[in-house]
Amino acid sequence: MTKPPRSSSIITLSHEKAPVYTHLNSYFSQFNVEKYRALGVSVMEKTIEAYRRVTASEEFKELERLRIKASHDEAQALFTAEKRGAEIERKKWQKIADENERLIIEIEQLRKMDKT
Repeated sequence: MTKPPRSSSIITLSHEKAPVYTHLNSYFSQFNVEKYRALGVSVMEKTIEAYRRVTASEEFKELERLRIKASHDEAQALFTAEKRGAEIERKKWQKIADENERLIIEIEQLRKMDKT
């Protein structure tokens, strides 16, 4: 039987999009099902117990805090990029509008000059 990964490797999976309990479920189903069956203990009970133990650790809490912060930072960066893009686009169209307005004024002045 293959050795199970260290518990810290399970914790580091928490930064992924999949919930931690998915990884824990996978961990227990891969490495310990026979052992728990022999003991007559429910795999789900052990999974829940391990999940609670891992989520209570300071390392997990810090990783979860960093995951949430990274997600927020990503959203903020996207918002800022969109805002900058919109500002560039607005300036581009303002320049076109200003040029059109200048041309209209010139045309009106030429028409006035032709009438006189």
